[in-house]
Amino acid sequence: MLDANYTWNPTKEINVYMLGFTDNGATYSQINPEKVHMLRGSRLKKKIKGSQLYAVYFPGELQGMCVTGYYDGFNHTEEALLPGVDYILQEYVYPRFNYVDTDQPIKSGGYLVQFVDNMDGCNITMTFNEHQLQGETELPYFMSGNTSGANFAPANRFYRFNETTQCFHLTSGEAVKPFEAYIATDATVPVQKIVPNGISTGIKRLYANNGARISVCPTENGIIIYASEESFIDIYTTNGRMYKKIMLKKGQNTTTLPKGIYLVGQQKVIVK
Repeated sequence: MLDANYTWNPTKEINVYMLGFTDNGATYSQINPEKVHMLRGSRLKKKIKGSQLYAVYFPGELQGMCVTGYYDGFNHTEEALLPGVDYILQEYVYPRFNYVDTDQPIKSGGYLVQFVDNMDGCNITMTFNEHQLQGETELPYFMSGNTSGANFAPANRFYRFNETTQCFHLTSGEAVKPFEAYIATDATVPVQKIVPNGISTGIKRLYANNGARISVCPTENGIIIYASEESFIDIYTTNGRMYKKIMLKKGQNTTTLPKGIYLVGQQKVIVK
């Protein structure tokens, strides 16, 4: 694993079958891609803030994520994370972002990644298998990313994600860092910014009636609940009346709800 703020520039060309990069938020590691050739997989260790959105490009299929740090009341070292429960993914398919079904393999591509709120300050390690070439598209706006292992400036105008505004802003000439995802465009008159739609402002650590870890994500006409194990949860209206009880399977569960405000696991959820 390369340290943050370190650039690996060997004197002669070298082939690497699994290479790790570090991004601590302020600095990040790089390579000289003309000297270092990544032939197989890669890893990215990233220090994160709970509930923060990150634009990350997965150069190969995601093999898994693990965490080192203190959360859920315990210290963890390389503890495997549960997709949906500990983090969620969204992908951009013009003209909107959509939640990714984490029960299926997570292919290479650009994603918005968000971690549960009590994971603030932890180090997350993402592992990817063999790098894959980015496919072509005729869409006017499409997700792309930097897979070179070094700073890279896209040739044309593009949208870079701002972690403060939580939006993609139109820019040009800027360099994006390794593993950073951005939205490319060939539109003649591009919009000035792209705002992720339907993104939850925070994934809170919630528990089902039997203590199972869950997370809740609002969608159009309903909610998605991810559960760490089989369980059940009660959904209440804001006046305290139980609206329905939902049986949950491990993984992703989708339920339809009329537009309104609900309480799910003590979290207020707005269905639009």
